[in-house]
Amino acid sequence: MKGLIKVYPFEVIEWTKKDTGEFKRMWKQSYDLDQGNGLRPLQSDFMFNADTLVWPVGDYEIEFFLEKDRRGFIDLKIASKRLIKSDSRPQAVAN
Repeated sequence: MKGLIKVYPFEVIEWTKKDTGEFKRMWKQSYDLDQGNGLRPLQSDFMFNADTLVWPVGDYEIEFFLEKDRRGFIDLKIASKRLIKSDSRPQAVAN
């Protein structure tokens, strides 16, 4: 299927595992998936491990499919993506 997706700024989630004391970090990035007229947007989050890249904020055209994960939740699988409009704004640089 094809759709338009709006990707928002990411958040960092950090925690320490109680049993091992190991420090963990993940990235959480919210999105809205619009699948066309008459369908409610799918609003959810991408969860990335610390070693993967997050998406730049903006609007994308994607090819995707929905899959049920082992816990019974819907998981968005992306076959391809193309950035349509970037929402990144230039940052002021201090002297």
